[in-house]
Amino acid sequence: MKYLFMSLILISCGYQKQQASDMISKQITEAVDPRKNHSIDERILPYYKRFEKLFSTKIVDIPASFKDLESRVLGKCVLWSIGDSVLFREIFISPKIHNRTDLEKEVIIFHELGHCQLLRSHENTYILTDDYDFIPSSIMFPTTIGGKEYYKPLRDYYHKELIRYVK
Repeated sequence: MKYLFMSLILISCGYQKQQASDMISKQITEAVDPRKNHSIDERILPYYKRFEKLFSTKIVDIPASFKDLESRVLGKCVLWSIGDSVLFREIFISPKIHNRTDLEKEVIIFHELGHCQLLRSHENTYILTDDYDFIPSSIMFPTTIGGKEYYKPLRDYYHKELIRYVK
């Protein structure tokens, strides 16, 4: 478990609010769309479709593309808002995920959709498993929760935890 914990620390999300660590919230003064991209990269699109089908929801106007990010950041959600009203959203995914498994990509993209679609912040809590290991309680954990180690056997749990916030 020590090895697994170290991997959690090394790779994280790029969500940054004003003082948070990985969702970027930018205040704008007028409703002019600042995004340069308005599409979803074809390599990210299957995960958007999987999210929509799984949660019976429609993702509207959240472009996603690959972009080099900070050294240990694999994904980033950027929100543009006026006051408390979010007007524009965009997701950036690091090209570093190309060599990841399908489940690892799902975790990263679902995590960023948790920020951008569901407007969720990070969850820094753990659950105790039957093996007496402490593992992240949510896909919204600030560092990646991995694919095969415990996401795969607990995938239904993590999806149910995330779906509580689907609008």
